[in-house]
Order: sequence, then C-alpha cells, then structure tokens
Amino acid sequence: HILALLSTCFRTPPSHADWDWFTRLNPYGKSRVCLALTGGAQVAGVYCFAPTRLTIEGKRSQTSYGHHLAFDPKHRNALSFVEFSRFAFANEIAHGTDLVIGPPNKNAYLPHKILMQWFDFGFLEYLSKPRPADRQHSCVELHEFDAAFDEFFDRVSRGMSVYFSK
Repeated sequence: HILALLSTCFRTPPSHADWDWFTRLNPYGKSRVCLALTGGAQVAGVYCFAPTRLTIEGKRSQTSYGHHLAFDPKHRNALSFVEFSRFAFANEIAHGTDLVIGPPNKNAYLPHKILMQWFDFGFLEYLSKPRPADRQHSCVELHEFDAAFDEFFDRVSRGMSVYFSK
C-alpha cells in the first residue's frame, strides 16, 4: 500500500530494493515509518525517518533523515500536512532524535519552511547530465569497507565541521 501511494505522488518512486534499504537494511537501523490512515484504515499519508550519524563541530548528533513524505492527493491539504508532520516529529523526539534533516523536493520545500519552520543550514550545488551508455568496467560492489577506508575517512574528515560518519 505504501509503495502504491509513493507511485501516485512521486515522478520517480523508489524501487522495492531502494525501499527495503531505507526501511530495513540501512546499517544505522531500520526506518521509523509513520502512517496517516483514513477513517476506513486506508493509507492516506506516509512519513519515514532513517537513522543516520551526523557530526557537527566534533559532536555526534542523534540524527534522522526524513525521507518519503507523501500524501494521497485526495487527502492533501495544509492542515493535514502540519498535523501529520507534528505527530511524526514528536515520534522522532520520543526516540531520542535531536536533529531531523531532509532534502525536500521543490513541491515540499516551501511548505516545510513556512508551515513547519524548517530552516536551511546548508546548500549542495549539483549538476546533472544524461546517463552515459553502459560499457565494460572493472568496478565491483562492496558490501563493507575495510580498515583502509577508516584511515582515509579519518584523514579527510579531520578538517570538516559537519559530516556524516559511519
């Protein structure tokens, strides 16, 4: 039911594999999934929070990454958005979260800022281009990092004031 809702709300909904990673396979822990239900117990909205580790000025924060906020268009309005968001954030606070981050899409950006009083603490500039054609390569998928990554990460993160850590 949730993936069907996401398919109606997002131009590019998550695949089953992406959804499984976000909700069950994330190495930091399973996502907390809040549902808004209609009077008939149908899924009208969803708001998910994946635990992550963010370090700010040398202090590790208990952080959640807000992902996949969606409301069925038939039930979408400002009051429902605000009340559901307040419920979901209160649930995160109850789980010890002291910071929620999330990159809202362009439809959700202003409602988050205006109605929920989120603020920008950073900006990531990016470029995108069409996907290149598939070709032969020697890349392999890693399922875990070895000690060499820890040494690399320690060296690179030393000069950073904000970073995600493993």
